[in-house]
Amino acid sequence: EQTTKRYIPGKRENLEGLSFLKASYLENSLEQAFERLSRSAQLGFAQGQVNLAQMYLNAQYVDKDLSQAMYWFKQAALQSDKAGVLKYVIVCRQVSYCQEGDFYQELTDAGVNIKVRALDFKLN
Repeated sequence: EQTTKRYIPGKRENLEGLSFLKASYLENSLEQAFERLSRSAQLGFAQGQVNLAQMYLNAQYVDKDLSQAMYWFKQAALQSDKAGVLKYVIVCRQVSYCQEGDFYQELTDAGVNIKVRALDFKLN
């Protein structure tokens, strides 16, 4: 029985980025993590997008930037990534310009199968 490993764009870069995040003993580990996770996110790897968003959210190597964090969480969410959906909503609730209902509508329009426990708003 032979298993086939298929290439997944961004997966390797994400794993490298996570390794650099943990390598605090390296002088430029956060810079290296940011570069790898940025590449992973740009290649469309959902976990890389979530991890990059976390760096923006936690101000790791970059200034805290909720807009960039939300952008990358949304990119992951649009690929049905559960962490992307949940974390986007958490950040969305912290900023005045974000409409949670619009986000769920955008996911639905994109064909993302989401399950929401309770809505405190109406979808149009």
